[in-house]
Amino acid sequence: MTTLKLAGLLVSLFLLLSPVASQAQITFVVSTDGDRGYLIEGDDISASATVDMTIRYDPSKLTNPKATLDGGSVTDVFDSTPGLITFTGVQGEVGPSVLMRLTFDKLSEDGQGLISVDGSIREYNGTTAGSRTVSNTPLYENPTATAGDDAATPDENAPRSSSGPELQLTSGGSVLQLFKDFRGERGLKAYVALFNPPPRRTYSQEPPVALSDGKTPVRVTLPAFPGSAGVPDVALFDARLVHLGRGEGSDWVITAIPNEGSWNARLIVKGAAKLMEIPLVTAPPVKMPKEITEGTFLPELDRFASRQRGSAQGEDVTTGNFYFAYVFTANYLATAQRRTPDALAR
Repeated sequence: MTTLKLAGLLVSLFLLLSPVASQAQITFVVSTDGDRGYLIEGDDISASATVDMTIRYDPSKLTNPKATLDGGSVTDVFDSTPGLITFTGVQGEVGPSVLMRLTFDKLSEDGQGLISVDGSIREYNGTTAGSRTVSNTPLYENPTATAGDDAATPDENAPRSSSGPELQLTSGGSVLQLFKDFRGERGLKAYVALFNPPPRRTYSQEPPVALSDGKTPVRVTLPAFPGSAGVPDVALFDARLVHLGRGEGSDWVITAIPNEGSWNARLIVKGAAKLMEIPLVTAPPVKMPKEITEGTFLPELDRFASRQRGSAQGEDVTTGNFYFAYVFTANYLATAQRRTPDALAR
């Protein structure tokens, strides 16, 4: 098995501070950069955000992709599948614009092998900003008919690329995002309900809510992807792999330990035709009151949030009240799990 250090998703954060403002859609502009490469530019991106990129190309025309970020760094690079590279751009002191450079070794002289460029912006609190891509250079789709034809049309039976089916990224959904989007009445029952897994979810997590103390393992069980044979490739973000093996029947069991203080640990599992993102339900451990009831939950949550804001004064961090609600409720549920192991099943 190849364990990939992928995911290109977020930089770890412990505390968050002020409400997150809604962001306008970000535009990535693609243009050529000499004979071997491309420039990818994005504006109005906060310096605290990370940039996750997914690039698809024709491996019969291009090979050996390499990505750099002017004034920043590129991490979590996944390029072992011909025709696909994903990576995360970490800006450092750069912002509000980013300039990424993508280079290839060419296998043909026609020069066009880039198929698609997709990007997303992730803030420190785990939420994403919308984006779109505009290309100043033609993106390769299918080989055309005989050169010289006045009206050459693409061959509908020709493959999009020689790497097989285009990999599709699907996500199991983030509980933290549910807290951000929540518009109902605050309260213990409402917040606990956000941790309930959707009925169509195909994987499970044990324990259902994990506190990221750097020692507690999390076990994810998922069925084998259709059409996939052998051991799946697993990429981890903000966590380390402990074990990958068979469960009951055709299920796979992945055991990982989230990094200490993590609230956004996740896995990406590669199948024959798709990549599946599995956000782990984890939160930093915090000191909790000994007894919490439905009546005392909100006052205790507000006191917790006030203490966290006070301890973060002067730090350049970003948050909304939803983050404190998520962490506090996760710790409440983790305590309940220790008392009643089947309190919440994911």
